[in-house]
Amino acid sequence: MSKSSDIARKIFVPNMSNSQMKRVLVRIRNEVLPYCNPSDRQYIMDKFIEDCGTNRMSSVLAQLYAEYGVMPDEYNPYLIHANIIEKIFGLDRGIVDIR
Repeated sequence: MSKSSDIARKIFVPNMSNSQMKRVLVRIRNEVLPYCNPSDRQYIMDKFIEDCGTNRMSSVLAQLYAEYGVMPDEYNPYLIHANIIEKIFGLDRGIVDIR
């Protein structure tokens, strides 16, 4: 018997069809995967479509979904965060990265 946490739950519906997502995956294979280690490459290729929009998606997949327009804007944590910063500080100013 599987635990309820093992069951994938939908969080969002992708902005595109499976065939469009396959084309995005080809772009990712060419643009991103050459810079990944072999285990990450395999993980992305195996899970990109399967885990899309579910509670199983990793932060790596979420970043790819956001970057390549698969994730709807209202679920995109990176865009939401940027909008909050824009409201508070304005992003039209020069941003300095201090480490």
